[in-house]
Amino acid sequence: MSNWPEIKLSSPNTETHQLAEALHISPFLAQLLYNRQIDAAAAREMLQTTPALSWPEAPFTEALQALFLKLHAAQSPIAIFGDYDADGLSGSSVLMCFLEGAGFQVKTLLPTRSQGYGLNKDTLRSLIEAGYPLLITVDCGISNREEIAFCREQGMEVVITDHHGLPAQLPDATFTLHPEVLNIEALKNLSGAGMAYWLTCLLAPVFPDAPNPESLLDLAVLGTLADMTPLRGLNFALAKRGLQAFKSTQRPGLIALSQLKDVSLSTLTEDDLTFRMIPLLNAAGRIDSPMPALSLLLAETAEEAGTLANTLEALNKQRQKWCQEVLTSAQAKLADHQGTCIVLADENWPHGVLGITCSQLVSQYHQPVALMAIEGETAKASIRAPKGYHILEALQACQHLLLRFGGHEMAGGLSLHVENIAAFAAAFTAACDAQQSNYTHALEVDMDINPRLLSLDLWEELRTLAPFGMGNRPPLFMSLRAPIKDLKSDKKSQTHLFGQLGSQVRLKAWSAWNPDYRSHSHFDIVYRLECNTWRKQKKLELTVEHIRISPEPPVAVKSRPRPELTPESALGSPVLPARTPSSKKTASPPSGSRPPNAYPFTLKKPVSFLPGFFYTESAWWQIPQVTYESEARWHDDRQGEASVPYSVTYALSCPANAVLRTAEPGVFSALTLPHRPLAEHGDLLWTGFHDIYVTTGEPGPELPDFGLMSQVIQHLSQGAVAEKGVRSALELGQDLRLDRYQAKICLRALCDLGLLAYDRERYCLNYKNQAYNLNDSVFYQEQKADWKIRQRLYKQWHSLHFTRLKNLLTQEVLP
Repeated sequence: MSNWPEIKLSSPNTETHQLAEALHISPFLAQLLYNRQIDAAAAREMLQTTPALSWPEAPFTEALQALFLKLHAAQSPIAIFGDYDADGLSGSSVLMCFLEGAGFQVKTLLPTRSQGYGLNKDTLRSLIEAGYPLLITVDCGISNREEIAFCREQGMEVVITDHHGLPAQLPDATFTLHPEVLNIEALKNLSGAGMAYWLTCLLAPVFPDAPNPESLLDLAVLGTLADMTPLRGLNFALAKRGLQAFKSTQRPGLIALSQLKDVSLSTLTEDDLTFRMIPLLNAAGRIDSPMPALSLLLAETAEEAGTLANTLEALNKQRQKWCQEVLTSAQAKLADHQGTCIVLADENWPHGVLGITCSQLVSQYHQPVALMAIEGETAKASIRAPKGYHILEALQACQHLLLRFGGHEMAGGLSLHVENIAAFAAAFTAACDAQQSNYTHALEVDMDINPRLLSLDLWEELRTLAPFGMGNRPPLFMSLRAPIKDLKSDKKSQTHLFGQLGSQVRLKAWSAWNPDYRSHSHFDIVYRLECNTWRKQKKLELTVEHIRISPEPPVAVKSRPRPELTPESALGSPVLPARTPSSKKTASPPSGSRPPNAYPFTLKKPVSFLPGFFYTESAWWQIPQVTYESEARWHDDRQGEASVPYSVTYALSCPANAVLRTAEPGVFSALTLPHRPLAEHGDLLWTGFHDIYVTTGEPGPELPDFGLMSQVIQHLSQGAVAEKGVRSALELGQDLRLDRYQAKICLRALCDLGLLAYDRERYCLNYKNQAYNLNDSVFYQEQKADWKIRQRLYKQWHSLHFTRLKNLLTQEVLP
């Protein structure tokens, strides 16, 4: 586990808010889409349970179909030449199943590691001599200009399906199915298997007896995920539908693989394929020949598939052993490494496992890595690089030193003479360094999230954007000062860390154990969400990638004493003056003291009067429950008296630090409603007072929106304010030139959402980059409803009958 990295973190903004509203999704999903620069149109396709696979036509579709129909009529055999990795295996199996189902005789050839990547003339010569009129390449061929020219000279037609970077000169194939060559935007992210699958879609209309390409998705998805091509557009749809097809596969080979790795097909994820099953397919080609892996994919019986799966498992264990040996050797060579790129060579390294070891060193050093296996006078290399580099472009800058090379953005391979290794190391390092002039290496974290929000429901929601991979990276979260308990190391190696976040969430961090952690309870963590299923019970887990002991929070600066509590602490302010209540202990106001237009008490039947919270200018009151009945009279305060004695103003709640007094029953005869009462209070209010005054002045400032809330969060995260917070809505209003009403709602709503914390002294920022929905705040919902009522009252006051006004105030629908 590396040290705490530089973090790149996006904050929720107006665009994410608009995206959430446009797609009717949560702010969490909207934030993930925004961080990945996925617009609303692309997101709609991704969020579909079964996204559409809309394949484009090739400019030569009719000619391509005519060629295959001609060969079919002549009962001519077809040769397939694929790459030895899982992408080539996957695409070759897709084409073989389709063409054999269409009635062709098909022969599939896969090179060994010793033969090297791509076509070779010896193999091609044997095919030509055997009378094969057509060769189809899978995941290779675009760099084999000489070999394809040889085939065409001998009368063999060649169809290339490939996706690797283009060489300086293209081969003269009969048909070339390549995203860049054809310049078809929809195809640009496809893997070799994806391009092979597209070929079956082009041929399917003229071969109705062939398998429906839909039935081959469980094979095509293997190469799509194995080759780490960007999961966007058509490639994402292929991966998502391929995973769905894999869950119901009937192929004995795929079932045997899942059983061997103890993977439940019903809960299959892209990680199960990428990290547990696909490595077995790659192991065969890395160790010796890839043919056992191809035979497994095409196996027809469970017995045959089981035997082949065990063979691949044994080869994979051998591969793991070799990988560890190479890694240990490479790390020893890097003991004093100071450069910006890693280029190492050794005579004892098997070339087949160098790619995996490169990836491990990239994770450790965050640099491009080229590892070479020296074989006599030549060396063969595998190359990997972190995000921000482009390997193929770097190799093109060094091609004068190379015998062969190929690859794409994050992976590549080459061969060269041993005497050129030192020169290549210098040229490759210079090319990679030049690519970094304007690139900042920082860990992209999706959001700073409150750990209390972590749940299986959130994990299920995030899975709607799956499958994740290159171009659609798995969600990565950060939580600061997360309370972690039960910290311990694993018993065997005492290097891994385990802990508990709350009562339901388990935490694990590989190679991260530190005995000092035992004396701490709060940690900053960067992690991914996972779901662990055991005995049909799902539990949320965090796989931690970075962890550190949380810095102690700054000590809050003591401020001056709070001002005396005023009625403005309630929502809304009294607009009618009031008088201190009478000290008479009677059930009704003293005679002659009521407002001039108040009705006397007329007891008809006992009713319960509301026990609630009210305030006058000078005090907060609680009126106990009494039994009497009166009639309510409505007044338009714009035409009312200048002073209303014995009146009290309604409040939604009472501040926690208010001194509450108990009023004698009947002391107050008039009620002022500055805002809509709670629904459960409404009916009792109408019979609890002689007179009810409704204030209907200007509707006031606009309700704070998402943009204003974001400004408040940004303000609280900067400079001295970030350390001290703000003491009150008044202070926030002065800082941002906000109306006090708006500032108050901002603070209260953000506290509701867990984004702010109030320490009895100040409001301090708790989470800056957490996605949120304002409607999740009960307080904000209440204010939003109240604001709408105010707007309607202001517009409709003169036209409302008192009964209809009462209905409006009690949240009944106004016709």
